[in-house]
Amino acid sequence: MLILEENKTNADISQIERVYRENFSSNERIPTWFFKSRAKKNFVRLFSIYNESQWVGFTYVVRNKDTALVLYLAIDKKFQNQGLGGKALEQLTRTFHKKHICLLTPSSNDSNRQFYLDHKFKKADFMLKKSNTLYEVIQFGDKLSGMELTETIDKFYGPILKLRSRTQIIKV
Repeated sequence: MLILEENKTNADISQIERVYRENFSSNERIPTWFFKSRAKKNFVRLFSIYNESQWVGFTYVVRNKDTALVLYLAIDKKFQNQGLGGKALEQLTRTFHKKHICLLTPSSNDSNRQFYLDHKFKKADFMLKKSNTLYEVIQFGDKLSGMELTETIDKFYGPILKLRSRTQIIKV
């Protein structure tokens, strides 16, 4: 049985940091110090993912009003291709069932996009451009607006860093 457990005590932080570095390129990662400091905010939830009692990965979710933005979802490489990522997505949809659940995937990453589409997520009718990278917005549940997503991203970055993030919504 797959379990999402909120990581409030940082019990798994060394494993999370390792899997974070291994699964996301430097362009996709925020600095580790910022990752950890924002995880302490009440609108960010950092979950450890357990298969039975075995730690297998993590997910990092930013909440704002009716939106839950899954910034990161990663399964340790030694546990990949066992259906655990899909089960983690199912758990997230149950945990945040009253919210618009969305995530971003680089537009060039066909396998990531297909993975989410195979798990009942849908492409939004807009994309997000951030620091010269184009991301597809993938969502679950009710239709998400570009404004809701940018408000969530701005809340995460805070008033100073949101100016540097240069986020732009592009209709498709």
